[in-house]
Amino acid sequence: MVQLRASYDILSLQEYNMAGKAFEILNWDRNYRYCPTCGAPLRQISAIGKKCPECRQEFYPNLAPAIIVRVQKEDKILLTSSMRHPN
Repeated sequence: MVQLRASYDILSLQEYNMAGKAFEILNWDRNYRYCPTCGAPLRQISAIGKKCPECRQEFYPNLAPAIIVRVQKEDKILLTSSMRHPN
């Protein structure tokens, strides 16, 4: 077993993309069990949708798009690295 980020070098791109989507959906499902408005247990209404039986609100995972940005000055590009991901 490896963490999702570490699986990037092991899985094909298609498998990695599917694993990433599955990770996000499972994380949302695990942490979104009760209605944030009234506190009632949520019911599953679709593969990625939940509904409150009390106040009837529907909930879906939040989308968090990411972008890649290049910072360039003349012929130089700024490169950075996160301490969380040393490789």
